[in-house]
Amino acid sequence: MSLPRGAGGQPYSYLHPPLGGASSVTGIDTAPAARYGFGLSYTEFAYQDFTVGARRVDVADVIRCAVTVRNAGDRGGAEVVQVYASDPVASVTRPLAQLVAFERIFLEPGESVRVRFAVPTRLLAFTGRDGRRVVEPGAITVGVRRDAGDVISEETVRLTGAVHHVDGTEPRVSTVMVSAPSVADTWDNTSETLEESA
Repeated sequence: MSLPRGAGGQPYSYLHPPLGGASSVTGIDTAPAARYGFGLSYTEFAYQDFTVGARRVDVADVIRCAVTVRNAGDRGGAEVVQVYASDPVASVTRPLAQLVAFERIFLEPGESVRVRFAVPTRLLAFTGRDGRRVVEPGAITVGVRRDAGDVISEETVRLTGAVHHVDGTEPRVSTVMVSAPSVADTWDNTSETLEESA
């Protein structure tokens, strides 16, 4: 949840559309005291080399992305690596950002890992104007953030194909693989066990 700054800024959700945030429409400050996903640590973490597996993905497939995380501080600590996605152009107004995957990692000083995510496009589904859950083709922004509002790096992935109607048989969780940074991004998840992420 987001920690509100004051009663006047309520109701507030990190899943708000553009007009749900601060704008010229109102003088009330809707910015929360702590955004969704915010957290503190006794050390600092550096992110680099955020990549996506493919720029074009079938509308009923999986979006793959990866990022290298390094403990840049002088003591060990835990970090929650968060992946957010947004659909800037849809038939129904969508949130500015929605959490689609995450993984908690612990790193010693100077240690780094490569974190790979596989995000089913089903997590981008929404209820269309006809009342059915759909995933629409088009450009999707996917990126890694420190919290819902602190963007580190983003890439654009285009979903291709016809509008996909979601049923109950499709994957509903993202999967994650953590390995040494030296391991190449082959996007082959058969060699290591995947853990449910979000």
